[in-house]
Amino acid sequence: MKDIFEGLEGLGLDDLDQVVLFENESKMEDKELLEKQQEEIIRDILFERKGECPICDMRFTSKAVKSGKLKLIDSDSDLRPIYDKLDP
Repeated sequence: MKDIFEGLEGLGLDDLDQVVLFENESKMEDKELLEKQQEEIIRDILFERKGECPICDMRFTSKAVKSGKLKLIDSDSDLRPIYDKLDP
Protein backbone atom coordinates (compact mmCIF):
# COMPACT_ATOMS: atom_id res chain seq x y z
CA MET A 1 0.00 0.00 0.00
CA LYS A 2 1.30 3.41 -0.88
CA ASP A 3 1.97 5.74 2.03
CA ILE A 4 -0.66 8.50 2.00
CA PHE A 5 1.66 10.82 3.93
CA GLU A 6 4.46 10.53 1.38
CA GLY A 7 6.00 13.89 0.49
CA LEU A 8 4.84 15.71 3.61
CA GLU A 9 8.18 15.56 5.42
CA GLY A 10 8.95 19.16 4.43
CA LEU A 11 5.85 20.30 6.31
CA GLY A 12 6.98 18.76 9.58
CA LEU A 13 5.00 15.57 9.17
CA ASP A 14 7.91 13.16 9.03
CA ASP A 15 7.19 10.91 12.05
CA LEU A 16 3.82 9.51 11.01
CA ASP A 17 4.70 5.82 10.74
CA GLN A 18 2.63 4.81 13.76
CA VAL A 19 -0.46 6.94 13.16
CA VAL A 20 -3.67 4.93 13.51
CA LEU A 21 -6.20 6.11 10.94
CA PHE A 22 -8.99 3.69 11.79
CA GLU A 23 -10.13 2.32 15.13
CA ASN A 24 -9.88 -1.34 15.88
CA GLU A 25 -13.12 -3.15 15.01
CA SER A 26 -13.26 -4.85 18.41
CA LYS A 27 -13.21 -1.44 20.12
CA MET A 28 -16.10 -0.31 17.94
CA GLU A 29 -18.05 -3.48 18.80
CA ASP A 30 -17.38 -2.90 22.51
CA LYS A 31 -18.73 0.65 22.21
CA GLU A 32 -21.85 -0.59 20.44
CA LEU A 33 -22.42 -3.25 23.11
CA LEU A 34 -21.97 -0.68 25.87
CA GLU A 35 -24.46 1.67 24.18
CA LYS A 36 -27.02 -1.15 23.87
CA GLN A 37 -26.60 -2.04 27.54
CA GLN A 38 -27.05 1.61 28.52
CA GLU A 39 -30.23 1.83 26.43
CA GLU A 40 -31.61 -1.30 28.15
CA ILE A 41 -30.87 0.20 31.57
CA ILE A 42 -32.64 3.42 30.62
CA ARG A 43 -35.65 1.50 29.24
CA ASP A 44 -35.80 -0.47 32.49
CA ILE A 45 -35.69 2.64 34.70
CA LEU A 46 -37.87 5.10 32.75
CA PHE A 47 -41.50 4.86 31.73
CA GLU A 48 -43.97 7.02 29.81
CA ARG A 49 -46.25 8.94 32.16
CA LYS A 50 -49.50 10.26 30.72
CA GLY A 51 -50.82 13.62 31.79
CA GLU A 52 -53.38 16.23 30.93
CA CYS A 53 -52.95 19.99 30.96
CA PRO A 54 -55.41 21.56 33.42
CA ILE A 55 -55.66 24.72 31.31
CA CYS A 56 -56.08 23.51 27.72
CA ASP A 57 -57.07 19.85 28.41
CA MET A 58 -54.36 18.64 26.02
CA ARG A 59 -53.06 15.13 26.71
CA PHE A 60 -49.30 14.54 26.73
CA THR A 61 -46.71 11.98 27.76
CA SER A 62 -43.47 12.54 29.61
CA LYS A 63 -40.66 10.37 30.88
CA ALA A 64 -40.63 9.51 34.58
CA VAL A 65 -38.34 7.41 36.78
CA LYS A 66 -39.75 4.22 38.26
CA SER A 67 -39.70 4.35 42.03
CA GLY A 68 -37.35 1.89 43.64
CA LYS A 69 -35.22 1.33 40.53
CA LEU A 70 -32.49 3.83 41.42
CA LYS A 71 -30.46 3.32 44.55
CA LEU A 72 -28.81 6.18 46.41
CA ILE A 73 -25.07 5.56 46.70
CA ASP A 74 -23.75 8.71 48.34
CA SER A 75 -24.12 12.47 48.43
CA ASP A 76 -21.69 15.23 47.44
CA SER A 77 -20.32 17.85 49.79
CA ASP A 78 -23.19 20.12 48.73
CA LEU A 79 -25.70 17.31 49.58
CA ARG A 80 -26.44 16.49 45.93
CA PRO A 81 -27.48 12.81 45.76
CA ILE A 82 -25.45 10.33 43.69
CA TYR A 83 -27.35 7.36 42.25
CA ASP A 84 -25.96 4.06 40.97
CA LYS A 85 -27.15 3.84 37.34
CA LEU A 86 -28.75 7.05 36.14
CA ASP A 87 -28.88 10.63 37.36
CA PRO A 88 -32.57 11.55 37.49
